[in-house]
Amino acid sequence: IRDRPSTAPTSPGDLPDLLQSPPVSRALTAAGIRYLVWVTGDTETLDGGGGISCAVGPGGGGCYGLTWFEKESEYQATVWDLQQLSSAGRVSADINGMSVIPAVVIPIPLIAPTQTTACKRLADQLRVFLTDAPS
Repeated sequence: IRDRPSTAPTSPGDLPDLLQSPPVSRALTAAGIRYLVWVTGDTETLDGGGGISCAVGPGGGGCYGLTWFEKESEYQATVWDLQQLSSAGRVSADINGMSVIPAVVIPIPLIAPTQTTACKRLADQLRVFLTDAPS
């Protein structure tokens, strides 16, 4: 990292080198920052099926059918203690949900909020973790 100062760390394991850099260390100390949180994760579609057909004619139009898909959202947060220059801990959230789109005349999407739920749960865990962290 010191050889490539314009390159951001690509994983939490790269943080110690960056945090020990004098300019970075001085800036964090001057700002009064105690913890750094590194968040990773994603949402992916696991499975799905069904189908919807739509048609339009002189008498009107409409759709008929059913489609569904399952999504999984996984997020992890690594908390770094900048005074100790080490990982203080890790929290994670893993949410699965199934979305369904039934269609009788019009499609009505019923989308599972997996990403939103995972992010809220991760934030709640971080709040507890940082509130209970030693001073």
